[in-house]
Amino acid sequence: AQEVLVAALRAEGVDALVIDSRKVLVTDDAFGSARADMALTRQRAAELVLPELHAGRTPVLGGYMGATVEGVPTTLGRGGSDLSASLFGLALDASTIEIWTDVDGLMTADPRQVREARLVEEVTFREAAQFAAYGAKVLHPASIDPAVQGGVPVVVRNSMRPERPGTRIGPSGGGAREPRAIVSKSGLCLLTLRAPGRLRETGFLPEVIAGLENAGAPPFQLATGPVGIEAIVAEGREEKAAAEWLAGLGTVRVEHDLGMVCVVGEALQSDPAQWSRVLSIAAPHACLRVFMGPQGATLGLLVHSKELGPLVQELHEHLIVRSTA
Repeated sequence: AQEVLVAALRAEGVDALVIDSRKVLVTDDAFGSARADMALTRQRAAELVLPELHAGRTPVLGGYMGATVEGVPTTLGRGGSDLSASLFGLALDASTIEIWTDVDGLMTADPRQVREARLVEEVTFREAAQFAAYGAKVLHPASIDPAVQGGVPVVVRNSMRPERPGTRIGPSGGGAREPRAIVSKSGLCLLTLRAPGRLRETGFLPEVIAGLENAGAPPFQLATGPVGIEAIVAEGREEKAAAEWLAGLGTVRVEHDLGMVCVVGEALQSDPAQWSRVLSIAAPHACLRVFMGPQGATLGLLVHSKELGPLVQELHEHLIVRSTA
C-alpha cells in the first residue's frame, strides 16, 4: 500500500519515498497488542525520518506494524493504524496529526440512529476520549493516547469529502456551554458480585478486575460498595466465563440485554444544571444505573436495550438540537 501511495504522490510531482515503519516504531514483544517505546521510537524517527523531511522529501510509513528492539515484527492490534499516526506525530514533534477516514468527523450522535446528527467541529482531548470509549466508532479508544500525552492536536477528516473541515481535537475545545454529543453502546450486561466484607481485604478489588480481564471481559464501568461490586461488560461467551469466575468469590447475578447511553461534554462539569436536565429527560426510560465518567465529562445511563434508541433520540433532541437552534 505504501508503494502505491508513493507512486501516486510522485505522479503529482511530490518527492515521496517509503520508509519501513518496522525500522522506526520500536515496541515491546506483546504481539498483537504491542506498546511503543517512545524514547527509542523518537531516536529512530530522528535518524531515519527527520533527515528526509529536512531534505524536502515526503516519507510514507505504513501503520499498524512495528518491531521489537531486536527487529522482530509486531502489530499494534485494533485501531493500530490511527495509533501509528499518533505515535509518529508525537515522535516527530508534529504541529498537528491528521487522521483521514470515511466519515466527516465526530458527530453529535450516530447518524444511523439520529437523522439530525451533525458534525462536532471542535472537542477537547478528554471529550474525544469519552466519544471513543463509550460508543463512537470513528476513533479507537487508544488511537489518540500519544497525542493526548504530548498535547498534539488531532484533526479527523473524511478522505471522500476533503473539503469538509472535520473535527479538531485539542487541549481546549471552544468552551461549549452545552453537551457535545450523545453516544451509545449496545450488547451489554451487568454483573453483580455480592461478597460482604471482601472489599476490605487488601488486593481483592485488583483481583476482581484482573479476573474479569483474564476472562476476556474487561469492564466498561465498575462500581464498588460495602457488600459487593458491579461491572458492566460486553455480552457473550467471555461474559459467561467472567460470571463463572466471579461465582468463586461470592454470589453472582447477571442482567442481560442492556445498553449504555452517555452524554458527553465538558459542560457537564462546568454547569451542574445539565445533570438535572439529563436525568429529567431519562426518567421515563427506567434507567437501571447512572454513572459519571472521569472528571465529570460524561454522564452515563444504563438501560434495557429496547430503551436505547428512544433515549438517544430524546436526549439528542433536547440537549443538542433545541439547545443550539
